[in-house]
Amino acid sequence: RFVQTILDRIGRSARRTHAKFCWGFFVDNENCVDTTPWFSADHANLSTDALAISAVVTALTALANLDEGPPSNEKLGLNFARNWTLAVPIGLWDMGIKINQAEYYFPSNDLTTLVPNPVKHVFGVNNERVAIIPFFSDEDN
Repeated sequence: RFVQTILDRIGRSARRTHAKFCWGFFVDNENCVDTTPWFSADHANLSTDALAISAVVTALTALANLDEGPPSNEKLGLNFARNWTLAVPIGLWDMGIKINQAEYYFPSNDLTTLVPNPVKHVFGVNNERVAIIPFFSDEDN
């Protein structure tokens, strides 16, 4: 039984180490191929909005508006048939689930008008693509 326990822990440790390596590029805001950080004003992908349906809609809209660059400068668009993942820290797992499951939401400070949630089930009908990342530390974004 001791050997089996050690083997289980080695596998878990390897998965965690690999995940930290892969997510580390984003967590540590490493430089991408253009030698600027992944998240920068130059890339127009910084936000100080708290995690909410409206923030996810804004982010997905920004992704849809990205263009290919020269020479065509055509918009890339967005394919919702793709398997999108919402990565959240442990402290926001419940918000990630709510964003993915809510039928309606209040789009602003107006608490009288409910609108349909455009990102309902974008991250899986059973929240299978709401990823809770234990080493994400910023619970505000």
